[in-house]
Amino acid sequence: MSSEDTLHWNEVMKEWESRSPETGPCGSVVETRLHPDSTSKLGFWLSEEHHLITRPSGQIPDGRSCSIFPADKTYHFNWRANQNALECTYIKNSMN
Repeated sequence: MSSEDTLHWNEVMKEWESRSPETGPCGSVVETRLHPDSTSKLGFWLSEEHHLITRPSGQIPDGRSCSIFPADKTYHFNWRANQNALECTYIKNSMN
């Protein structure tokens, strides 16, 4: 979700939703949903981001096909801290 996205209440699903406009040569779209955590007694919410590639036949600037990206990927975020966090000392850019 970006700062330009607007959340809309879905009365049927009882959750907040947002869908970004298609961007880039691959037609990247992000759908975001916020819904109450039924296990939380304090009213915390859970977030889900669904990333879609709508034009897998498109081409990124370096000439590779958009089909190299997963067409459909979902990320789940919650308010609970991970008890087994690992330190990351190296990040590799897979776009190069």
